[in-house]
Amino acid sequence: MTQDPQKEYDNLVQAMEAGGNAKASKMFGMPCLKTEKGKAFAGYYKGDMTFKLPPDTVQAWLQQKDSKLFDPGDMGRPMKEWLVLPVHYAKNWPELAQEALDYVIRMTK
Repeated sequence: MTQDPQKEYDNLVQAMEAGGNAKASKMFGMPCLKTEKGKAFAGYYKGDMTFKLPPDTVQAWLQQKDSKLFDPGDMGRPMKEWLVLPVHYAKNWPELAQEALDYVIRMTK
C-alpha cells in the first residue's frame, strides 16, 4: 500500500480493467470506473474513492470513521447508494470495487 491516493486509484483501475468487465472513464469530469455497458460503479473524488453499493453495505461502512455518503459539489444532497472512503481504507478498495461492479451489473440487467 502506497497510501498515495492517486497511485492507489491507478492500481485499482489497472486491476479492474484486467478483469475485463470494467473500464476507466469520466463522470461529470470525475475519473471513474464503468461497466461494459457504461454505468458508473466507482469514482475518484478529491483523493477519496466513491463506490455505488447495496444499501446494507453502505450502512455498514457508514459506521466506520471518516466514511460518508457521496455528495458531489457538497450541496447537501448526498447520494444514498454512493459511499466515500479515504485512502487509509485503500486495502478495502478492490473488494468494494468488485462488490460495486457486481451490484451495478445486477441493477442494470
